[in-house]
This record gives sequence, C-alpha cells and structure tokens, in this order.
Amino acid sequence: MQDLINRIVALRDRLQTAWQLLKIDEKRTEIIKLQNIMSAPGFWDNQESATTTALRASDLETEVNLWEKIKKELNDLLEITELDKEDQSVSLRTDVEKQIERLEKVFAEEEFSLLFSHEYDAEDAIVAIHAGAGGTDAQDWAEMLLRMYMRFCEKQGWKTAIINTSYGGEAGIKSVLFEVTGKQAYGYLKSEAGVHRL
Repeated sequence: MQDLINRIVALRDRLQTAWQLLKIDEKRTEIIKLQNIMSAPGFWDNQESATTTALRASDLETEVNLWEKIKKELNDLLEITELDKEDQSVSLRTDVEKQIERLEKVFAEEEFSLLFSHEYDAEDAIVAIHAGAGGTDAQDWAEMLLRMYMRFCEKQGWKTAIINTSYGGEAGIKSVLFEVTGKQAYGYLKSEAGVHRL
C-alpha cells in the first residue's frame, strides 16, 4: 500500500502547485463577487454585459469545481489507503489503483491548462491568413490553411466567423480574416504566427 500512498502524495503535491498557478482560491472569490453582481436588481438591463458576466461566472465555476473535485478525491483516496495500511486488502488495492490511474489521467489532461497562464490566453482570437509570393499555388495553400484551421476550431467546439475574404484570380484566396470564439482560443492559436510552408 505504501507505493500507492506515494503515488497519491506525489499527485497531491502536483495538484497543490497547479492550484496555486491557476489561482483557484482567487477564482472562487471572483465567483462569489460575480454571483452577487448577477443577483442585483437590474442586472439583465444590459444584455451584452450580463451575458459576458454570466459566461465568465459559469466558466470559472466549471474550472474551480473540477479542481476541487480532484482534490477531494485525492484526499479521500489517501485517507482510505492510510486506514488500510495494516489490513492490505487485495480488492481495495485494485480499486485504489484504478482510481489513482483515472485521477492521474484527468489531472494530466487538466494540467495542460497551465500552459495558458498569460493575460490573453483565455480570450477569443482573430486570425489572418495571407498568401505569400507564389501566385496560384500560394493562394491554394492559403485556402488549405483556412480549411485546416476551420476544422481544428470545429473539433475544439469553437465558433468561427469569417470577417473578410479576398479571393485569388484563378483559385484559392489572397487573404482571409476570421474570428474564433471559444475557451482559450487565443492561447491555442497564438503559436501559429509566422510563415507556414507546404
């Protein structure tokens, strides 16, 4: 059982680091403030502002609840394994191993969000694609890039809206400007800056 306890403690330590980096306690405080704002009379008088506030509160709640759930499950597992140190129940060990593996997988997926810690990473993005020198081939490549980004955004569950398109003379596009709306869209797409070659 000690090996399982060590795995749980190691995961709990990583959780504490992530908790501080993601400022979960501060986000919980922000949720309370937003809930107070939303419960005020006349909150829905300005629809646009109210929708933005409600979405922010919802996103924060989802994130905070997830991390709190992981923390609670880890503490429960640690408590169970500490109590069973002497008994060494085989069936309990198997269950605990499965739960640890599941939590490690969930944590690894959520730990990815630590990469999005810069100021604008959680925001929406505007993407511009311009065909380089190369005539029709470059314009075809620009159109392929557009389709690739649109599919990626769709897979992520993001909404896209084309703002402006300049079509090529024979085929493809000379340039396109589109907006991407969704969770951490800017964080994902900011590294796509620069020249893309076929």
